[in-house]
Amino acid sequence: MENEIRVELIVYDKAGKQSEKHRMYFIVVGEDFGDEPPLVQFTAPRPTDSQREDLVVITGNLISGAENGDVKIEVALDPAVLDYSTSQKITQKQIGKFNLSEMNSDGDTFSLTLDISDVYQVETGVASTIYIRITEGDGSRYVISETIDISLVPRGGESGGGGSADVGLSTTIMAGIGAAILLILVVVVTLVVRGRSRDTVESDTVEQFGGVETMDPVEAYVQQMVASGYDEQQARAYAEQYYASYYEQQRQGGA
Repeated sequence: MENEIRVELIVYDKAGKQSEKHRMYFIVVGEDFGDEPPLVQFTAPRPTDSQREDLVVITGNLISGAENGDVKIEVALDPAVLDYSTSQKITQKQIGKFNLSEMNSDGDTFSLTLDISDVYQVETGVASTIYIRITEGDGSRYVISETIDISLVPRGGESGGGGSADVGLSTTIMAGIGAAILLILVVVVTLVVRGRSRDTVESDTVEQFGGVETMDPVEAYVQQMVASGYDEQQARAYAEQYYASYYEQQRQGGA
């Protein structure tokens, strides 16, 4: 609010004559006159952005209103944190739930990071809010509050895993299916070679196990199972089981 004051000045000499009347005008303004509020432009995150990481980065620049270079920008996931004491804010900053940028002047840029890993949901997306407080000086002139809404996509596993558990599970299932198919093929081959002669058996075995002409069929079977992910001891037990009759025939033929 402005108040206009007029002052009139008249000068008298010793003879009692007076000068012309001079008028002066004053305008009394408020204490904050000429001090514009801080104007901050936030560049990230944008309203259309989807958050997928454990950390969200709030960036922006101070356009105007920081005549004394003493503007402070604070961000938090809980609005109550903005009213905490200095020591409490330090604790919140250490765990990533609060951050600030101090002593900003016109034209300065800032980048503040918050930890949002525990905000994600496993099955559904979730909306969250970043609370912002902009303070000039000691707060006696301007304290401005703002918010930024963010969208978090669903997390398929633990909040820090980003779906790695699902990938690992799928890989395990596929490996198991592949091993089962391989086992079926080996059984079929075993049934075929039992009805053939020794030369035919050896030829078929070499062909089935990758062209290893000099390798024992059981050993070839073991190598194939190990390459498919089976433990060597378990693979060898399977090999001995399925080729037991083959060795028995070889032993009796030799006798």
